[in-house]
Amino acid sequence: MKGLILAAGLGTRLRPITSLRPKPTISVANRPLIHHAVDNLRSAGIDHIGVVVGVATEVSIRETLADN
Repeated sequence: MKGLILAAGLGTRLRPITSLRPKPTISVANRPLIHHAVDNLRSAGIDHIGVVVGVATEVSIRETLADN
């Protein structure tokens, strides 16, 4: 089964928190938000996960996912 995480937004409604980093990398409950999404998909039995990122946020999100 395949899953998709949409993480290409700029997080403008969360400014000034997201002025320096993308929303998926913001910590919630001591872990980046995108880690929670990946864990939820894994627990649902998803074995292939794609992440849609924006050009400006690609490097930061890649680094955050590498930590998981």
